[in-house]
Amino acid sequence: LPALRGIAAGSAQRRDLARLRAALVLAVGAALLLAGLGRSDPRLAAPMVLVGLALALPPLRRLLPAGTLRAAPGLPAGIATMGLLNLAFFGIDAFVPLALIEVRDRSISLVGLALTATTITWTAGSWLQARFSPRSSRRVLVRLGLGSLALGSLLTAGLLLPWSPVGLTPLARAVAGLGMGLAFSTLSLLVLETAPAGKEGAASSSLQLVNVLGSGLGAGAGGALVGLLAAGTAGDPDAAGLRQALLIQDGAMIAVLVLALLVAGRLPARPPRAGVSDSEGRSEAASVAGE
Repeated sequence: LPALRGIAAGSAQRRDLARLRAALVLAVGAALLLAGLGRSDPRLAAPMVLVGLALALPPLRRLLPAGTLRAAPGLPAGIATMGLLNLAFFGIDAFVPLALIEVRDRSISLVGLALTATTITWTAGSWLQARFSPRSSRRVLVRLGLGSLALGSLLTAGLLLPWSPVGLTPLARAVAGLGMGLAFSTLSLLVLETAPAGKEGAASSSLQLVNVLGSGLGAGAGGALVGLLAAGTAGDPDAAGLRQALLIQDGAMIAVLVLALLVAGRLPARPPRAGVSDSEGRSEAASVAGE
């Protein structure tokens, strides 16, 4: 508390009610989109999805920094990569219990081990990021994290196959969690570093927005897809329909990670420094590399 009293006050800002309205419209649009995807009757599903998209996209453009939806270099690319990261991770992680229990006929204990392994290595990845970020390229750290997450996701998908060693699921999720810790923490740092002075709060809110949308769409749209693809397979002793649906979902999320790796190429390698010209920055970077 004494330390908090010593922090200088920020500049006063007018409350932007238009952004509040945009956020409410976005919430309604996203809800309609997810509800529509979950409908089995296309006569209801199609209008709900179309109206949801029409409502959600304009406010999403307003609430995110300009260029985010096309992954413009710098801050927009960082926020776009974070959204793709959350979409892919939660689009697989949310279905690990379903895969282990219903498809591979394993106990809840193995599910607990897999989820715990993810949590532990996510923490480890965050710790590694804190250790290496002062002297490492942001872009390289993010790509390492995305690559580890893609490998863990590929291993997770492979464990759906009946002949695969399902006991390795905690290891697969540990690899994914390590990548998530590296990429998530580095992107959070990068976004705050590249935010314009005085706009760090707006950048942070954009980051939280894509976090929530990514995880919500990964689990929500993924659940709708799995439900539709696996429809009519109840009572299947081999769970073949559910296995196929989960493999398609996992494959789609791995494709999202490939896209995220491409978008990550537009991230800055190092944070910009105020008052340092490009030539000075290159000279300093070369000096650091030489050391």
